[in-house]
Parts: sequence; structure tokens; C-alpha cells
Amino acid sequence: MTERPLILVDFDGVLNIQAGGMTSGQARRMHALGWRMGTAWLDNGPEMTCCNPRHGQMLASLASESGAELAWATMREAVATTRCAPLAGLPAMPVIPVMEALYSGDASTKAESVVPWTRGRPFAWFEDRYEECEEADYQAAGQPHLMVRVDPREGLGEEHIEAARQWLASLGREDRDHATAG
Repeated sequence: MTERPLILVDFDGVLNIQAGGMTSGQARRMHALGWRMGTAWLDNGPEMTCCNPRHGQMLASLASESGAELAWATMREAVATTRCAPLAGLPAMPVIPVMEALYSGDASTKAESVVPWTRGRPFAWFEDRYEECEEADYQAAGQPHLMVRVDPREGLGEEHIEAARQWLASLGREDRDHATAG
């Protein structure tokens, strides 16, 4: 593989779950799994958040072991690195500019900005919105990619990381097999 694969990360619904309406039992279970409720100044003021600081280490380890590069694929682009990253224990990372395309009418979905930004590089994208996953599959037809759909009520879990880990490892195997066969 000549270019490093990408690991694209959405914030809301993946790293910041929808905690409203949780029962006390669900809240205790989520707390035991490392999720923390709080208030953070995000886009236009204070917002309730429910993030898991372990996710940063999980994603950083995935990137390190697979040789991939982490990048934000979130509508929170202006505050992703400065305010969202610390909540999830993530380092500064590139932010894909999606809002300008959406506001200017050049795109109607986030995927229409995200997929071209990858410039053909293989990518695994953690995303909670079904429509974005479908559109990304369409936009990236013929490009190696894995859409990892995350339930916005449960957020990123080990099973999502493992799916991406296996897919990213398969990219390396395909390259080695191709180099050996050629």
C-alpha cells in the first residue's frame, strides 16, 4: 500500500452519545464502561456531553498498529480538535471540511465532502447516521472502505474497533499477497 489508510471519526453519536432518556440502570452500566457525563462549551455555548475518555487510546492504538492516520469526519469541524478531542482523549488530528460544502450547496450530505477528501485512500469511517453510511458506500464505490455504523445511544465499542482492526489488517494482507503473487 503506497498511502496510509485513514480512520475517520464522527463525534456526535459515536464519541458523544445521546444520553437523554437513559434509565438509571442504563446510566450505571454506561458509567461502568467508562462513559462520563459533563458539560462542555462546544459550538455556540455549553452542551451536555457523554463521552468515554478511553476511546482516544482505543483509536490511537488502532491507528498505530495499522499504520493508519486518524481524521475527524464531523459537522463539529471548528471545535473538533480544540474541544471535542480532549473529551474523548484524542490528540489533535486533521479535520475534514464539510460545513462549507453543505452551506454553499456543493454537497447535501457529509459523505459528499468526506469521500473526495480521502483522495482514493482506503478508509474506515465510524459514523452513526445510516444515510451517511449509505451515501459514503455510493460515493466510494471502487475505493477500499469500511463503514462502521455505531448506534448513537451506545456509542463506540470494542466490536467497532475490532471490525476496523480486521479490515485494516486485511489491507496489508492483500498487499503482501499481491506482491508475492506478482
